[in-house]
Amino acid sequence: MAEAAPTLSGWQIATYVLPAIPIAALGLPLTVHIPPLYAESTVLTLGLVGTLFSISKLVDVFTDPLFGWISDRFSPRWGRRRTWMIASAPVLMVSTYFLFHPPETAGRLYLVGWLSLVYLGYTMAFLSHLSWAAELARSYDERSRLMGWRQVGATAGMLLVLVLPSIGEVTGLIAGAAARAALMSDFILLMVPITFAIICFGVPDPVPKRDPAKLSLKDLQTIIGNHHLRRVLSADFLLSAALGITGSLYVWFTVYVLEMPSLTSVILVAYFGAATFCVPIWMRLARKYEKHTVFAGAMAYGMVTLGLFSLTPGAPLGIVILVNCLYGCAYGAGVFLARAMVADTADYDEAKTGVSRMGTFYSGLTLTAKTGFAFGPMVAYNLLEWVGFDPKGTVDAAASNWLLFTFTVPSIALLGCAGLIIRGHRLTRAEHARIRQQLDHGISR
Repeated sequence: MAEAAPTLSGWQIATYVLPAIPIAALGLPLTVHIPPLYAESTVLTLGLVGTLFSISKLVDVFTDPLFGWISDRFSPRWGRRRTWMIASAPVLMVSTYFLFHPPETAGRLYLVGWLSLVYLGYTMAFLSHLSWAAELARSYDERSRLMGWRQVGATAGMLLVLVLPSIGEVTGLIAGAAARAALMSDFILLMVPITFAIICFGVPDPVPKRDPAKLSLKDLQTIIGNHHLRRVLSADFLLSAALGITGSLYVWFTVYVLEMPSLTSVILVAYFGAATFCVPIWMRLARKYEKHTVFAGAMAYGMVTLGLFSLTPGAPLGIVILVNCLYGCAYGAGVFLARAMVADTADYDEAKTGVSRMGTFYSGLTLTAKTGFAFGPMVAYNLLEWVGFDPKGTVDAAASNWLLFTFTVPSIALLGCAGLIIRGHRLTRAEHARIRQQLDHGISR
């Protein structure tokens, strides 16, 4: 069955994509820079920082599904997604400022409190933004297109939040991890109100065809009751855990394994630059093949290129940059494909029940992504502390080797498992076209 022609203009896509810049600019430091900052600059120990990041995710077990249900259940006159995007802005801005400016005496309550509030605001913005995309783009391939361009915006946000501190360090305007985190927070605090206002005034917020009053708290069971969704969420959790491990260790990897401490931001810029460049390639592949097939292929590619990092210790900068670019090419593929696939599973559910629960379904994705990103640092940090790695002390050759092992091997295994799981996905382009035809004609199974 042929896909419907694209209905979104280039201007609408560009306007929609803008908030992905500050949202991703916040997500990157939460994984890469903030855990090392607290481990090195506060009274907290390495293992405790990793554990506290995971504990803070326990709040998300309740808030993510609850907010997904609320965002589906209530339809303010100004728009469901638009209203919650605006509401998330002050929560994000206040909590980001305090989380990124920790005093030396910052302890457990300080980290858990502000981190939990950041994650709450992040959930409100991220989930609303994803649900908005799924309701704007309704066909199988158009969702890949919109989510792919959203991923381009997200990786651009990551690049910007990396480049700005790099410029500050080169010019001598800033120095050290604390100053770097402060500049990152300034960028986020500037971009959130601007981009959120642009999307809210420039992009339509579709009204659901089905009455949201039909929704009840029992609908949260759909997160585990839909077998298509379970498979996508399982793969996304494993992928997020792998990215959480490599992301949370990246700074130390460049310092102690590559012995290039002054080039950390430069190497990350190369990584995310390659990721940004390659997303349109993955989008083209997703249009030619099935989404789950491309997802699995990206995981296999990521396993191979991540293994190449074992060749980088002692290598010249050119080889290090090349390996990072090769691995970076896979970064965005699984991320945007999982988001597009969740929207398809929500359509499958709507065709069966007659109720649109897009926000509820995406709450499952935000939960698996955040818990995966927290699970990775918890495992990695506690393993490194157990073998004697101490960033506040002396890192010897044995500890450096353990760091290399922890950076590569667990993530390779997680990517492999994610690829194997997603290969069994059965909600194909043809099946989704039949589902969309049912929904567009108001037919429920």
